[in-house]
Amino acid sequence: MSFQYPDRITVEEHEEVEVTPLHASLEIVIEGESSVFGNEALKKSKELAMFISELESIDYSVENLSLDNISIQTSSGKFLKSSMAKFTLMLDKIKLELIPKILGIIASQKNIEIIEMEYNFGSLTNEKMELYRRLCSDAKQQGETVGEAFGVSLLGVYSMTPKWIL
Repeated sequence: MSFQYPDRITVEEHEEVEVTPLHASLEIVIEGESSVFGNEALKKSKELAMFISELESIDYSVENLSLDNISIQTSSGKFLKSSMAKFTLMLDKIKLELIPKILGIIASQKNIEIIEMEYNFGSLTNEKMELYRRLCSDAKQQGETVGEAFGVSLLGVYSMTPKWIL
């Protein structure tokens, strides 16, 4: 053994942990096309209002709802107007217990498409530190057991490389 390159015992610890998200976010698009007469062109915004009303009925805080984009195309002739409305909404900070209800509302509506769903797990700092403590303790115990079997004592940690896979 040389002090420049000490003999080493290599141990590896691996643990899978299930982490519960804090909340979720959904990006959706509500769109539709209709042929309407006169003031009926506001029909699509009424659909949006109905969707928001249904969200409020399940206690989703509409303060966490944002309208990211509106696209409206209209064409008109002598007797008929045709309009295409597309609303892109972001529903943020959805409580986990509300996800099935919100998905049910979306499924029951015409012309609503989910663009993206994301879960927010927060920083996970406390969970990571607890894993470090537990895994380092286990690795130290393994190293001491192997060293004892060889008749040598564990002097310290030469290197440690944590890997986090989410």
